[in-house]
Amino acid sequence: CGSCIVACPFGAIDYISYIVQVLKLLKDENQEVAALLAPSFTGQFGVRVQPEMVKKALKEIGFSNVLEVAYGADKVVEEESEEFLERMEEGKDVMTTSCCPGFKTLIEEHYPELNDYVSTTVSPMIKTADYIKENNAEMKTVFIGPCIAKKSEAVNYKNIDYVLTFEELVSIIVGFGINLENMNDGEK
Repeated sequence: CGSCIVACPFGAIDYISYIVQVLKLLKDENQEVAALLAPSFTGQFGVRVQPEMVKKALKEIGFSNVLEVAYGADKVVEEESEEFLERMEEGKDVMTTSCCPGFKTLIEEHYPELNDYVSTTVSPMIKTADYIKENNAEMKTVFIGPCIAKKSEAVNYKNIDYVLTFEELVSIIVGFGINLENMNDGEK
């Protein structure tokens, strides 16, 4: 959740930002780049900023494609339902479901005896990136969401090229001189 970064009195905890790498990708006219927006983006920028305004700003910044990760969430629900039914047929009566990499790490590191109960279905972020790469293997993918734990999750999957937090996205938007509240008017 990032609270450890704020709470650490020594500043010993940090995370890697990929703002520069993403900006270089967006600058390359020969490279298509997809923004994968976490479902929480709809409420992230205040009541005056509608989802279409955020998508328009991302296109203006240089993203060639903007997808909502809610697509991947629908696919995850389908796959996890099938996984649960298979487990039930095998006589297993418990399965936890969580897309949270922090939860999965918690189980792996502190409660390994519970690993067999955790769903093996990948997260909506991964499902959405897989969908994009199936249709265009050359397109780069940038997940944008609230959680820094997604950065560590992405390291293990080849179809996620970069992860930005909403905070990092706001920095980019400000750097481009874009005012999200004016996106409907066609103004920056």
